[in-house]
Amino acid sequence: MLPSSAVCAALVLGAVLLSSGIAKLTVARAAVSAVAEVLPGIGAGAAAIVRVVAVVEVLAAVALAVPPARVAGLATAVILGFAFAGAGGLGLLRKASKDCGCFGRAGGKPLGARAVGVGLLIAAAAALALTQGGNGPDWIGDVPLNLSLTAALTVLFTGWLYRDLIRDLVRPPRAQSASAKGASA
Repeated sequence: MLPSSAVCAALVLGAVLLSSGIAKLTVARAAVSAVAEVLPGIGAGAAAIVRVVAVVEVLAAVALAVPPARVAGLATAVILGFAFAGAGGLGLLRKASKDCGCFGRAGGKPLGARAVGVGLLIAAAAALALTQGGNGPDWIGDVPLNLSLTAALTVLFTGWLYRDLIRDLVRPPRAQSASAKGASA
């Protein structure tokens, strides 16, 4: 059994991977375009790569939430983290310009340093949680605090991830300009 701090890290990683995987499965156009840009000549294979990565992300997220499969989920998260960092590295080398499509967001940044950083952070967090597995369970006493922290971090991550949608909810929509109104009529 993993210590509670490793379980909390696994649950936060699961939220990240689930959000990312679902976004790639539902809004894949930008991610496919970004993969095609950093892997020239791959053609239709870019869509297959994005789908496979998305399915692996979702499966890893589910594994991270299920205690008997959590170690396998963490190992998969390490691999995914290095894959994301590698994609960012390719983006840097090839001077990528297309939106990465990360988390299904339109208008994001191309694959590059941010993807390297996020990928390495995911890999490091998952690897650290894996290394804590040998410390034995410490479920007694600190679970409520760790679970509260996990829940708070997950909510904060989700809020940051969908900040544009939240901003649109709390701000009134901007009035269309006269030229845009005329063009849509």
